[in-house]
Amino acid sequence: MAMQELYAYQGFTKNYQALQINNNDGLPATGIYTSGSTLSATVGEGQNQASLFSPTVSWYTANSTQTGYGQGQFSISFAGSATTSLNPAGEYYVYVSQTTSGVSSLVWMGRLKILATPGSVSPQPPDLCTYDFAEAYCSSGNLTDTQRDNLPYFVTAASNAIRIRTNRNFDLRTYVKKFDVTIYGIARLDQIPIQQILRVQGPQQLALTISNNSQSVQFAQAYFAYTGTVDGYGSNIQTATGITLNWASSGTITNTTVSFTAGETISTLASAINAVGSGWSAVADSSPSGYGNWPVTELDGGYVGQGAALSALPSIGANFYVLSDLSNTVLDDPWRGFLSVGRQLGNFNASQWGPGGNELWDTPSRTTPQQVKVTFAAGQSTIPQEIQVQCAELTKWKIELSKNEKILASERAADYQYAIAKEMIQNMPKNVQQALAPFTVHYA
Repeated sequence: MAMQELYAYQGFTKNYQALQINNNDGLPATGIYTSGSTLSATVGEGQNQASLFSPTVSWYTANSTQTGYGQGQFSISFAGSATTSLNPAGEYYVYVSQTTSGVSSLVWMGRLKILATPGSVSPQPPDLCTYDFAEAYCSSGNLTDTQRDNLPYFVTAASNAIRIRTNRNFDLRTYVKKFDVTIYGIARLDQIPIQQILRVQGPQQLALTISNNSQSVQFAQAYFAYTGTVDGYGSNIQTATGITLNWASSGTITNTTVSFTAGETISTLASAINAVGSGWSAVADSSPSGYGNWPVTELDGGYVGQGAALSALPSIGANFYVLSDLSNTVLDDPWRGFLSVGRQLGNFNASQWGPGGNELWDTPSRTTPQQVKVTFAAGQSTIPQEIQVQCAELTKWKIELSKNEKILASERAADYQYAIAKEMIQNMPKNVQQALAPFTVHYA
């Protein structure tokens, strides 16, 4: 069976009429099927992958001038709602089957190519150069249709490679990250230029302790339930949505999640955990500072599961914290990312050394590095022109690497010999590496 290629724009309905079913000899399958032959279709990724959706398929009657089954012709429709979630520039398999007297057979196979609708695809995070800029830059290489289809992927790959190489994201966005503090009271933020620092948090204060005090529970843990990922962007940033309680009793493992609710305080969350039963107990801070009254969204320390059962070492329960705000912090240089937070004692519960504080050295008994949590805006609203050029240059290079014919460093005719250029086995050519050097941030 010949593999015909069909096209559909992502999110838009596409109809095809008069598609021909052929016999094994390539001739139209006329007079093979009957009025009792029914059609069905499915779209998938091939092999043993699950079906993605079932398009509408029927015999093509040509305005009632033919039966369709007599001519072996059919119509098929791909609904826009079914193609919305498919990958732009991706290719999928279309299978059409017929069933006669309860016996089914595959009668037609084709490929469905999904085309991106202008404005429907927004790379997250944004690419470091636009598609049209990269296409114009690469046009001297006489791009094939296949290469143009793959161009958005090459641009994204080039953008990611540049970000990894330079340790910078370049685009303007807001970050919430933790940074180590040097003995001189300096934290170096990892993205530049720094546009604004919205919040600096440092002293870690115990706000919630969760324990399971049942003698029949062998082990137990408490940790965050969350959405998003550490490397997420925008709405996909890792965010705690509740606390999951996991425990084992007499060989049976059970877990339940106490989800956060809008406007919920840590004290209210503790009450919800106490209501779970099965030995679970939660105590919120009730000190005059009132950390129990803080919103649950301020909780920290739950991305590592902590032992909560009596068998845990030490048996103190799973601790969750809030981070107090620091004052008198100073951004020394937006282009270097040096934030002065002050030199402090190991538990942060003392005066600062630095702007507005007293000079106190860190205690020698401290075993973990000081950290501050910083909410800040960094990057540039317009990607530097040189970065855009190098993104396009690296895109062009990745297209070259995708070709079957490799660039040769040398070639001899007699007793034919050749040597592949060293650049062909490098992920990033030397000229791009050199151009990116001034933009690279190095960390000790």
